[in-house]
Amino acid sequence: MTETKPESLNLSESWAGLLDAILSRSTGKGSHIHGPVHWTGVAAAGLCLLDQTPGADPLVVLLFALLHDSMRKSAGHDPEHGRRGAALARELSEAGAFDLDAGRLEILAHALEHHDKGETSQDPTIGVCWDSDRLNLWRVGRKPDPALLSTPAGRLAAEVNWPRMISAVKLGWLPIFLGYAARAEGEAKRVYLRFGDLPPGGRSRVDGLANWREAGVSVYPGHGREDGAYVTLDFRGLLFGLDTRYLATLLWGGRPLYIVEGQQVGVGNMGEPVLADARIVGEVRPEEVRTLPDSARFRQVLQLWRARLRGDVVGATSLLLSGGADSEERAFFPPMVPLFSGMSLSERVDALLESWGHKDLADEMRQKREEASREREQRRTQKRRERRALQELERQADPFGFGTTYPTDTTSGARTRRKEERSQWEWGSPWDNSWM
Repeated sequence: MTETKPESLNLSESWAGLLDAILSRSTGKGSHIHGPVHWTGVAAAGLCLLDQTPGADPLVVLLFALLHDSMRKSAGHDPEHGRRGAALARELSEAGAFDLDAGRLEILAHALEHHDKGETSQDPTIGVCWDSDRLNLWRVGRKPDPALLSTPAGRLAAEVNWPRMISAVKLGWLPIFLGYAARAEGEAKRVYLRFGDLPPGGRSRVDGLANWREAGVSVYPGHGREDGAYVTLDFRGLLFGLDTRYLATLLWGGRPLYIVEGQQVGVGNMGEPVLADARIVGEVRPEEVRTLPDSARFRQVLQLWRARLRGDVVGATSLLLSGGADSEERAFFPPMVPLFSGMSLSERVDALLESWGHKDLADEMRQKREEASREREQRRTQKRRERRALQELERQADPFGFGTTYPTDTTSGARTRRKEERSQWEWGSPWDNSWM
């Protein structure tokens, strides 16, 4: 079993250099199926699985996401691309692009060499690597097979279909690197945090859609000191971003902050974890809360929340009004907007519905679309048959192509005469060629 260690590489600062080093050597970066868009999907799935897989190494999982298809020479059958990816990993390690000891480097190389062989692994790090890749099969229209997934979290993800949303979204690199950097902080433990009580029925409302519910309870990622000294709300871990104006509106309610436990079963509409069987295990005192990013604007929003909890409406209002449009700050920069790639509008809707836990509704809408498509095809087929029958009647009426039945004028009267002639042909008029 691998042991998680804090990496020496500061991913939040030097991510661009590592990515450039890989892209400069990659032979598969131009692929729409196996290129950098897919790499981000694998990295995002890995972020979600890491929280549910003790012992998995964040840096190895991230490097696997970046390298596993980087050396493809074909979008089709290429059985040696994993071996070439492992060779690139060793080359980059020797060049100082990242720092792994020999044991962790061999784990990465094994994961790269065998990721396309249909194997599973009991090693938590290798299991997360392979599951993260296979959970992205949605991008090519294939549902992941739970029998080929190594981790319990991966099998659960395949069952509830939340990776379909990640594989449909074009993510930015910066929030992904920040998320991995946060998970590699050795002095803090990962915790889930929520403002206010759990929602009725154990399913949170989707923001902006009153009648839609997530697959479970929406929570914020965070870190807690082992000694309980403080907890940190880590807004960098929200894959789809968060701005301070939205956060200020959320915290204006002055709801207490709770530590929540549960099983992650999805990703919410901001990229936040969604938990099933969620339960509150403790409350956090306001003075013990920190935020990441640790910036003036995020700290100001936190002060607003503390003022509301104290009942200081005047102070909270002053803090709220002081954060105008010019003071907006996002949890990561530049602002990232989810962009769906390679999917029709109906497929995007299906992906969102399933990620929010509405698989039954998505199936119903899909069935209605299929029925409508069959009806359209039947109508087209019937029209083709009628057209062929009419062409056959016209051919029989004018076998030598004299054109007597094809007047050159296109007036309504001419069209009416042609219709009358066709009806006569059908019933055996003197123009019937059966006597010939």
